[in-house]
Amino acid sequence: MLQYRSKTSHVFLYRQVLILEHMADLQNIVGPVIRELRDKKGMSQAQLVAKLNLLGWDLSRGTLAKIEAQIRCVADYEIPALAASIGIEPSELLRLAARKPPGPKH
Repeated sequence: MLQYRSKTSHVFLYRQVLILEHMADLQNIVGPVIRELRDKKGMSQAQLVAKLNLLGWDLSRGTLAKIEAQIRCVADYEIPALAASIGIEPSELLRLAARKPPGPKH
């Protein structure tokens, strides 16, 4: 059986998709800042992962790469560990992230 969908329902669905895509862009605003600060400190991803592991977060280098590239979401409880591993306060990490425009998805 075919279902009838009005033009209005197609517009509604399109808007919902746009909203979801925009929300996905905002699920990781700290990744590029972590990469930038890590680079400024001359740290490799492996070195940062080692620091995170010492802080109790069992994270792989590949997962860190996904965080930095904004492919993996960052949970709010992960922000303090990321900030501590790079040597800044969580509030400073978020402040820096909020000032950066969202980058393109990889």
